[in-house]
Amino acid sequence: MNFRSPSNPQIGGGTSSSIGHLPFAAFIGYGTARRALLCTLVDPTLCGVVVAGGVGVGKSELISSFGQFVREQIDPHTPVVRLPLGITQDRLVGGIDLDATITHGRPVLQPGVLSAASGGFLLVDNLPLLDSTIAATIGQSLDSGTAHCQRENLGQQFAARFTLLATAAPSERPIPQSIADKIPFLIPQERRLPAEYLAKLLRLREEFAASPQAIAERYSAHQLRMAERVMNARACWSQIRVSDLALQELIEAASALQVRGERGLIFAAKAARAHAALRGALMIEEPDLSFAIATILAPRTQNIPNPTEPSPQQPEAEEPPSLKNENQNGAQPNSQPNNTDAETEGEGTQAEGRQDEQPTETASIIGESQAGDEQLFDPLDWSNPIPQLQQFFEQALGLESGKRGSRKQLIRGRHVRTTEGELGGRRIDILATIRAAAPHQQARNRNGESRVVVRRADLRVKEFSERAGTLFIFCVDSSGSMATNRIREAKGAAGRILQTAYISRDRVAVIGFRGSEAELLLPPTNSIERAKRSLDRMPTGGGTPLGSSLVMALAVAERERVRGNEQTLVVILTDGRANVPIEAGTAAMIREVRRRVVQEEMQKIGEAYRHAGLRSVVIDTRHHFSQQSDAVRLAEQLGGEYVFLPQHSS
Repeated sequence: MNFRSPSNPQIGGGTSSSIGHLPFAAFIGYGTARRALLCTLVDPTLCGVVVAGGVGVGKSELISSFGQFVREQIDPHTPVVRLPLGITQDRLVGGIDLDATITHGRPVLQPGVLSAASGGFLLVDNLPLLDSTIAATIGQSLDSGTAHCQRENLGQQFAARFTLLATAAPSERPIPQSIADKIPFLIPQERRLPAEYLAKLLRLREEFAASPQAIAERYSAHQLRMAERVMNARACWSQIRVSDLALQELIEAASALQVRGERGLIFAAKAARAHAALRGALMIEEPDLSFAIATILAPRTQNIPNPTEPSPQQPEAEEPPSLKNENQNGAQPNSQPNNTDAETEGEGTQAEGRQDEQPTETASIIGESQAGDEQLFDPLDWSNPIPQLQQFFEQALGLESGKRGSRKQLIRGRHVRTTEGELGGRRIDILATIRAAAPHQQARNRNGESRVVVRRADLRVKEFSERAGTLFIFCVDSSGSMATNRIREAKGAAGRILQTAYISRDRVAVIGFRGSEAELLLPPTNSIERAKRSLDRMPTGGGTPLGSSLVMALAVAERERVRGNEQTLVVILTDGRANVPIEAGTAAMIREVRRRVVQEEMQKIGEAYRHAGLRSVVIDTRHHFSQQSDAVRLAEQLGGEYVFLPQHSS
């Protein structure tokens, strides 16, 4: 990545003729995310930032504005490439250059989008929605700095050393594990801005929509000062040493948070050093360590703290470092921010730090659900297979015969055949195409040239097939009745099913239901470990909103069907006693009326499951089997299977 010299008069000299986004300096209240983005300019080995949060918090606009800032203020030649979600593998890493291949009479490879972003930034909206193969390929390039293109027995490596800037909404789907660990910064942007900042930002957006040039000129000085900070930081960054004391603090924080592996520690040390350089410091101090812990280590935690306990890396009562500095200068911690340009318009380290997100909120990035005040039961370990469950899943998933379903794919999987047709995002079969064109060369090539002339009718494309994995949707009853109906054994049985899913490389989702409604604890994911943690930390207590969980499972299955994942199995662990209706306003109903409403709702849900052809299995967690049990009736209503969970032998 090439940077202009701070003394170069061209740095920040003027604004772009086409202004598409609000100036980067105008994003007040986004201190942590802004500083993380600036750190990637100081140390390019900090090769990624993911801003995570709900819809409408300004994630995409922030990273787009940063890309605009880099092109305008740092280097206009820096590549800033946006990755479409539906990109194909050959477009990503490279593929056959058809024109060059026909011209030269031999296969010629061309680089893809990853190579186009080399030396700059790759922007991705909704990172979790990327195809798993695409996400894994991006992760490999982040690791190696190259994109390996392999097509038609040809192989070539293209330079692909870029910085990934992405957004994510973890409530919809978690960040793929194949790429999450390779991204240094994972920034939650969940907080609602204070009223004064929100009002100012809304006014800025209105003014920007009316006159982009005027807003750009208003913030040009701030943009310039920010660019100068980056350049000064790059000049002194390599001179800042990570002291033994600073490294020890990072190690202790990683140990307290149970961060696995050394990659997080390496990133944290680099982030602390880059942050110190941005502050203009010559050594790493407490604000730099706090920033590294909050943005690098905390999102990687395996130790989700209890909400009633302070986070080990930052107690709740402790003030952010920037506020400490202000208090030492005589400012009151709860005073209104000064109306200087440097603070209200986002310039300066203190203004950026004032609205920093606390590290205790960063656990939301990985999609975990914290335990409440209800009872929490540890799962029982089923050391031996459960015969009833094992037999059912072997038959249902085709493991017994060694056969699984398959589905057609355009660009990946096992090559099953070659057919005529248009490309349309599919991969060309070069050899078959040349063979189809060969008989016509004498008629087409009358000038005696040595090249092969290929017409559209000669094109041959590959068809692929891949194994169609199954999505397990666990609906786990954690109501009050389950406290006496073997919730520990149910959690342990779910763990055994997860092992089966892991062996088959299937995906899982977890829905817990208790109290008044169901909750999607874990969206569909390949991480069996995360699914097990969600089950283990599920508290027990309250009513049984069984209908709510079944409706939610049906909605999840429908979304996956639209995405092409048609094999879904809903696994319901319950005693079958539904007593909370879905319909609003039923709390005041007398018991008999509420029971009738629940029965009518369950009947309609059963019809919906049958109409959708959605497979289900009800695992009865009651102590004793009964043919007249609620779980048996539930399985009949859903048109699914029934399995009685045997007693756990201690």
